[in-house]
Amino acid sequence: MTIRVAVVDDQILFTETLKILLAADPGIEVVGVLSSGPELLRLVRAQPVDVILVDVDMPGMSGLDTVRALARIPRAAAARIIMLTVVTAPGVVRAALDARVAGFLSKDVHARDLLQAIRTVADGGRVVGADLAASAALVGPNPLTEAERRVLRRVRDGADTTAAAKQLLLSTGTVKNHLSHAIQKLGVHNRAEAVRIAQDNGWI
Repeated sequence: MTIRVAVVDDQILFTETLKILLAADPGIEVVGVLSSGPELLRLVRAQPVDVILVDVDMPGMSGLDTVRALARIPRAAAARIIMLTVVTAPGVVRAALDARVAGFLSKDVHARDLLQAIRTVADGGRVVGADLAASAALVGPNPLTEAERRVLRRVRDGADTTAAAKQLLLSTGTVKNHLSHAIQKLGVHNRAEAVRIAQDNGWI
């Protein structure tokens, strides 16, 4: 059976190199080489994909945001996701595993091991780098509510309190309360620090 693979990464040199590697394998068909999460969402709505390789750190819609969005698309339910990273905080690995990704690997993984990982997850297995799995085990649970996470994501993307309120259809007072609660829970002094801590831990 041919494995249909899509690659999502904003680094063009990396994706082109990966495309050449994958295309050389007779058991793999590259159905898309994309540079952003929204492009991937359009692709999976249009055609079936078996395995998706997603970069963790993409501008705009991050790798985690992309994984969460995929979970809301029925046609993508069967797709297996491998996240790739250069260096990432343990919390991001934990969040990815909590989001039920099938694999989490370093970008410096050997080509042979990456190809095997694709086959493994396509067969229903899971592949996580040993060092990444160990670091993820040290991260505590997410203390933030979904409402607090939504507000912090808007702040992360550059929205002020008024803009975040409009985007989320909330009052400015409610948004300020969510921010205040998040700041208190994370033990920081301001919203910028709250966003940094939440993002480093993969909570937003």
